[in-house]
Amino acid sequence: MEPDQARAVLGVLAGAEWEEVRTAYRRLLRRHHPDVASGTRAAGATTARIVAAFGALRAERAEHAARAHERLPAPGAAAGSTPGDGESAEGDTVVLPAPADEAFLALLEAVQDVGEATYVDADVGLLETIVGSGPGACSLVVSLQGRGNGTTEAFVTLEPLGQGPPPPLAPLVAELARRARARL
Repeated sequence: MEPDQARAVLGVLAGAEWEEVRTAYRRLLRRHHPDVASGTRAAGATTARIVAAFGALRAERAEHAARAHERLPAPGAAAGSTPGDGESAEGDTVVLPAPADEAFLALLEAVQDVGEATYVDADVGLLETIVGSGPGACSLVVSLQGRGNGTTEAFVTLEPLGQGPPPPLAPLVAELARRARARL
């Protein structure tokens, strides 16, 4: 679906702020999802079209962000930053520029890319996946905490399940951050 078509489906104008796009998406889902519009034959198809439209605009947004990132000065060159800017992962923490519910979904998809999600609890913001196999298998646990500035911090721990040592945490955290940000 082309971005102009996607905007028409969601009922937003070109140049609309991302928050407006997300609000329209959520509003339409609440109205047309088959769980709430069960009497409507086309509820499933309508919902699929809404989700596809949001996906198209999210992809367009990610493409623009990637182009903008290519033009940024080298790390450390900027005089200041705002919460959620700059590094998306530091040590054992992933910082995402999204509310906790959206960050949770993005991280769930990212976690499923690197392993099999074995525990998911959106209410308390916990995800667990098994990374690796055999003696090197590890439990990767992600605990989310939404912040008042619209960002979400995800704290990552890695515990060995077998007798082998766990892999280094930093590359896993960086990969989770990269994959989750690509989904926002």
